[in-house]
Amino acid sequence: MLSAFLLAVYVTTATAQKFMSPPNMLWRPSVVAPSFRPWQVPNPVSSVPWQIPFPRSEPPTPLWYPPQTRGPPTHTMVNFPSERGTPAIMMMEQPKAETSKPNTQSIRLPSTLKPLHYLIKLQPFVNGNSSIVGYVEVEMEVLESTSNITLHMADILTKNDSVKVSSRDDPGAAALRIKMQEYDFRRQFYIAHLEEELQKGKKYVLAMEFIGYLNDQMRGFYKTTYTDADGMRKNLATTSFKPSYARYAFPCFDEPALRATFEVFLARETWMTSVANIPHNNTLPVEGQEGWKWDHYQVTFPISTFQVGFLVSSFAVLNSTENDHVQADYARQVGPQILTHLEDFLNKTFPLPKQDLIAVPELIPRVTEGRGITHIREDHLLFHPEISSVRDQEQVAHAVAFALAQQCLGDLLSPGWWDEGLGQGFATFMEYMGVELLEPDWKVMEDFVVSQLHPAFALDCLESSYEVITPVVTPEKLSELSDVITYGKGSSLIRMVSHFLGDKLFSDGFNSYLKDIKNTTAKHDDLWESLTTAAHADNVLPEYTTVKMIMDTWTLQKGYPVIKVIRSPEGTSATVTQERFRQVKNPEETSDTKWWVPLTYTTQSDAAFNVTQATVWMKASEDSITITSLPPKDEWVIFNLQETGYYRVNYDDFNWTSHPAEGRPRSSTSSTD
Repeated sequence: MLSAFLLAVYVTTATAQKFMSPPNMLWRPSVVAPSFRPWQVPNPVSSVPWQIPFPRSEPPTPLWYPPQTRGPPTHTMVNFPSERGTPAIMMMEQPKAETSKPNTQSIRLPSTLKPLHYLIKLQPFVNGNSSIVGYVEVEMEVLESTSNITLHMADILTKNDSVKVSSRDDPGAAALRIKMQEYDFRRQFYIAHLEEELQKGKKYVLAMEFIGYLNDQMRGFYKTTYTDADGMRKNLATTSFKPSYARYAFPCFDEPALRATFEVFLARETWMTSVANIPHNNTLPVEGQEGWKWDHYQVTFPISTFQVGFLVSSFAVLNSTENDHVQADYARQVGPQILTHLEDFLNKTFPLPKQDLIAVPELIPRVTEGRGITHIREDHLLFHPEISSVRDQEQVAHAVAFALAQQCLGDLLSPGWWDEGLGQGFATFMEYMGVELLEPDWKVMEDFVVSQLHPAFALDCLESSYEVITPVVTPEKLSELSDVITYGKGSSLIRMVSHFLGDKLFSDGFNSYLKDIKNTTAKHDDLWESLTTAAHADNVLPEYTTVKMIMDTWTLQKGYPVIKVIRSPEGTSATVTQERFRQVKNPEETSDTKWWVPLTYTTQSDAAFNVTQATVWMKASEDSITITSLPPKDEWVIFNLQETGYYRVNYDDFNWTSHPAEGRPRSSTSSTD
């Protein structure tokens, strides 16, 4: 069922020489990169509509600055007049006090406009002064009449007299007059105040020229360096836009629910290459700038701003298709195989025309996501069978599986807001599932318990932990959240659901959910509803029990329970209680936190460890339950089979001592003892 698509791996030329053969596969630059400043570039009369003119002489003040050196004057805009001279400083209004309160609504964009399409033109001076000459057009639909246009923007200087607002429905109409432009530094809002209202139901286009900066913070559109095979330092410019860093590359509606199509033009020096979300359309010269080309990319399908991505570099390109693995490295070999398994599980073909995996020398996360383009930390993408370890091989397989899972789950990973925190947990769970199907001898689903579940336990028992679905007051808070909860606990909860429902039922319900949310934003309640429908159809859950009822107790409150099993003197029944597990418990503290707990167990005479669907449910409203029909006390009982439930278990002393060493459950150092 593998769809026809192109998987390309981009690596440094030094890496290609080290890991790939034969040498004639490689392409290397032969021209030394010139260094330009944008205001030194000639100002040609161009037939290319995206050509951006700039002053011929160097102004006395810089047009760009590093983010870390930015000064405190936060509500000013630089106005660039058409004539030469020092930029004029235009003071802007301070935001009103009531809009500066630190709540979610205050940092959300107004709901009056919806972006439909972006045309973006960027000329990054990768080998020069790190500035970005930019132009953007945003087509918008008016949902409610308004006289303001508010976009996100950070570390960008606008050429204010270039800002134009025009009607898309009436191209011949005069441009709307802008009476004031404002910048709110705290909320990173650019606001254009218009003299007349935008009419509900109409479409308008905002166009703007600007100058940005290739930062060195590994966020937004940033620059990094590497050393090639000849020992020369080379530069590249790449992107990391999640959660809210697209605004550092171009002005935009930088919220995950505000999807739009994107048409991207990237300028590059002729000896370099560029890559973007969608296949290349054509290449045109940058008129008046010898040695520069425009790469024009096809229009994307609707995506969120954090899913936009591109690269300008001198990397070598190594292609792979379904039937072409000659001289390909391990990542290119396993990519199509993992994708086949994911397509089979999701019952859908890969939704993209191509997929690029880019080995970035410096990258803080293991993988950054963009639709059709994924940046992977170099040491997680490269493997050589003669010099790399088996652990290195596993690392590559996991990184590729996670990257492809992100692409297959694109709609799920595009939430309405950042409090929909289960998407990355799904991707992590599917990463392990894909590697398990690829290399069953590795038994990675057993490794999942050690690498994901237990680290989540260690953090989630602390008071400093937080909910999987947690309110995010600012997008920056998302970056502060621990991967252990987002990925570890999130994936452990998805694993628990798949076990208490059963693999097939979980797959059917999940596939139904993906069809329902196609081209919309993801909401966890919709997922729970789809799974509930499938569960009720198969009588896996009681009629009045829903997956939402169960999972809200796990996703909307932090921590997890320790289940205590106390068997009767004869052993044929047991009293089961639950309370929150804490690493250090305050004796004076009382907690009413309870969970819906899927209990699974087996006995010494049965030893059915593979039956992981819930045998008994302990409701969040129950202080204790009694389980009967257990064997005599001389036989052991084990709960939470394969540790598929997100909880610890403690037993009475006799049940602990009755376990043989090889079958004894893992002891919980419980603060409830």
